[in-house]
This record gives sequence, C-alpha cells and structure tokens, in this order.
Amino acid sequence: MIFNKPIVDSHVHIETRDSERTEKMLLEMKEIGVKEIAALSIVCSPDYGIEQNLLVLKWKRDSRDVKVRAFGCFHEVDSYAELPYEKQAEALLDMGCDGIKFLQMKPNYRRIIGKGVCDPSYDKALSMLEERGVPTVFHVADPFEFWDITKMSESYIARGWFYGDGRHMPYEDYYTEVFSMLSKHPRLKVSLAHFFFLANDIDKARRILEKYPNVSYDITPHPRMYTEFSENIDAWRDFFIEYQDRIIYGTDSQDERERNINIHKTAYYSLTKSRDEFPMPAYYKDKCIRGLELPESVVDKICEHNFHAFLNNKDVPLNEELIDRAARHLLRKIERDESRADRAAWLREFISKG
Repeated sequence: MIFNKPIVDSHVHIETRDSERTEKMLLEMKEIGVKEIAALSIVCSPDYGIEQNLLVLKWKRDSRDVKVRAFGCFHEVDSYAELPYEKQAEALLDMGCDGIKFLQMKPNYRRIIGKGVCDPSYDKALSMLEERGVPTVFHVADPFEFWDITKMSESYIARGWFYGDGRHMPYEDYYTEVFSMLSKHPRLKVSLAHFFFLANDIDKARRILEKYPNVSYDITPHPRMYTEFSENIDAWRDFFIEYQDRIIYGTDSQDERERNINIHKTAYYSLTKSRDEFPMPAYYKDKCIRGLELPESVVDKICEHNFHAFLNNKDVPLNEELIDRAARHLLRKIERDESRADRAAWLREFISKG
C-alpha cells in the first residue's frame, strides 16, 4: 500500500463497458490504499453511452476490491432526455444511486444542451434533491486558460477544449449561472469539482464557502491546480486548515487511463508532503510543486471523513428489481439498432448476472 491511511476517492469515472479493464483499475486502487470510490456517471455527454447510469450501478453491485458509490446523471442528449429531470432523479435514487453528478456546466456540453442548471426545467429535481439531502457533484466551467488559445496545449485544443472562439459563453457566465442555481436551492448539498477551478483565486474561493454553507470543494486535479497552490502555499495551507470540513479528496481516475497511480500520488502528496519542492508525479513531470504539509487529522478528514459526511453517513441499498427492469427496458429500446449492438450485448450480460 503506497499511502499510510485508507483513501476514499470521491471522483472516479468508468468510461468503458470492458469489465476486465474496470476490474484492473479497481484492483490497482485497492493496492495503493483506496478503499472506496464514487463512480460518477457522465450520461449527459454525447461522447458516452446511454447505459452510463446502469454502468455505475453495476459496479456498485459487483465490485469486490473497493466499495463503490454510484452517482447517476441526467439524460440530456438521448431518447431518455424527454423525461422531466425530477422523474429521472426519482428513478435513479429508487434504483440505489447515492448521489447525482452534473456535468452539464462543462462548456462543450453546456453549448450542446443549450441551457444552464439555473434553468427552471431543473428546479423540481433540484428542490427534491435539496429536500432529501442528496449529495450532488457539479463540474462548472474549466480552467480559465481554456479561453485563451495562447495558454493552451495542442492536445487540449484537439480535444475541443478551447472556448474563446465565440461559440461558448465567457468564463464568468458559468459561475453566474451556478450562483443563480445555488441562490434558488441554498440547502442543496454540493461538491464543486476540481476546486471550482479557483486554485488561482483564494479570496474568491473563501467568499463562496462563506456565502454557501452547503458547498464543498473536491481536490480532483486539473493540470495547473497544484502549481497554483504552490505559488501561494502558506496562504493555501491556512485555507485548507480553516475549511478542513469542506474539502473532499478526488482524482478523476478512469478505467481507460494508465496513469491513475500518478494522479493519486499528486493529489495525496500535495496534502501531506512538506513545503519543499518535489517533482509532480502526474501532468507536468518537468515541474515541481510544494506540499501543504497538513496535520494528520486534517488529511484524515479530506481523504475519508468529509465524503462520508457528504453522504450523510449512510448506505443507500440497491433495488435489484428496478435495476433489472430499467436494463430490460433499455435493451428493448436499442437491440434493433445495429450501431448499438455492442451495448445490447453488454446489457444482456448485465441482466444475466443480476
């Protein structure tokens, strides 16, 4: 085990239907010290399959190496998108989802969907989640550099992550929409992914936590986050200690990524190592970063206890009958579509093992 304490990773994606690949990822996580993960569905994205919600529920059911929590996601671009969001939320929670993931405010998806999470069409669902205390994870915007092509790498441009081309909203507008949503739903339990992309703005990060008491940040990396922390390490160390109950460990690990272990090292060592420089294990391996050198009690909260508090310290049981019904319904929708033959085969296997 690489780390000297158990880790709960609140931000993991399962991007493939290849069970062998996912099992390998989960086993590697166990070997480095991860005991529990939250698998976040990304079904709202046109880049992934209509079965994403069932996929995270499958691993909640089938994982043996680490405990899996399932976070469902609302359909936005497929044949289920016509269902009102409150109906989708009800179905996901009834099947056994532990929370809801919102990727709708990532710029390339926000442009396709055509509305923000402050839109009235989300209100009933968000009110229900708020009333029930259901944890939600929001990806909002992206690093501010993605609006400036001179600061972007060719690989990120190739992935469609340059947003300063006039087709996307300005950077600050994403925050405006989310603040509007939070004002309407102040009791909603929210984890803002990737530290809300505010590692370069400690004052704004503090103002948000003070204004919205049910908001937390996760430390799921984006490439520049830890270099930005390092540039103001003493102030950020004070911040992490002051808001030690509002920060949650995450990595964005994926079952199609071979460098998950280095991302874990980057996230964990940034909390625990001294403020002397050390080489960054992931992303910019030619750069050095500094550790926050946090007290062990603070690390324990960030790496484990805060996520359990976010989940209301409870386990949500799976409803196998509803999951089977949903899988069979989806299979009937897609099995005559030859372009989805691989998904139909996966669903048949999923049903047979239920």
